[in-house]
Amino acid sequence: MDTAQVLAFSLVMLNTDAHNDAIRKDRKMTLQQYKNNLRGICKDGSSPDPKMLEAMYVGICRFPWQVEEREHVVKVREGWLHKVSSNTSGKVLSSQRRKYCVLSSRALYLFKVRVRDRVRVRVRVRVRVRVRVRVSES
Repeated sequence: MDTAQVLAFSLVMLNTDAHNDAIRKDRKMTLQQYKNNLRGICKDGSSPDPKMLEAMYVGICRFPWQVEEREHVVKVREGWLHKVSSNTSGKVLSSQRRKYCVLSSRALYLFKVRVRDRVRVRVRVRVRVRVRVRVSES
């Protein structure tokens, strides 16, 4: 099994463990237990970076994963998102550098073409980023 698969599965299990009300607080996985479970999973027999594991543990324990049902997506804003290069004085370079976006109350959905009610790609919005954006409403 690949290291990435083991890490991904461990995150799913950690999310379940951390946010399942059926598991008593004294039985929930600690950071040290999480690190011990992932000891030696790399192909060379080493362990993943402890700081990375700690960051993943804290993130999962602080913010539970949630699924947003497609039929219940509440659109806050939608339109074309253009990537603007700083060396071209704010001009859009090509149509391949644009994505159709739907911003909901929980996530940002990105598409290659404009879609009506189908959500295919989902990107969780959790960090603050400074970006120059030009949105053209259709």
